[in-house]
Amino acid sequence: RWNGPLLGNYAQDMFGFSALPAGQISQNQNFTNMGQSAIFWTSSSYNVTRSWYYSSRRSHGDVFRHLNMKVAGLSVRCMRDLE
Repeated sequence: RWNGPLLGNYAQDMFGFSALPAGQISQNQNFTNMGQSAIFWTSSSYNVTRSWYYSSRRSHGDVFRHLNMKVAGLSVRCMRDLE
């Protein structure tokens, strides 16, 4: 669950997807941002060692794209085609 009050209903989008703030496991195996950030890998690789991810924090509803080392542990969202 999200820590503290949310500003608006940022936890669910118009399709009913609820982003849970699992945070991440850093390169040195520390859990960080639990209850604070929802962080998801994309399917887009930047290079051999880094990939793109999206993140959102509980303090705002914006989503940002960043790069992270592939050894980091981030959440994934499985999607399927409707066809």
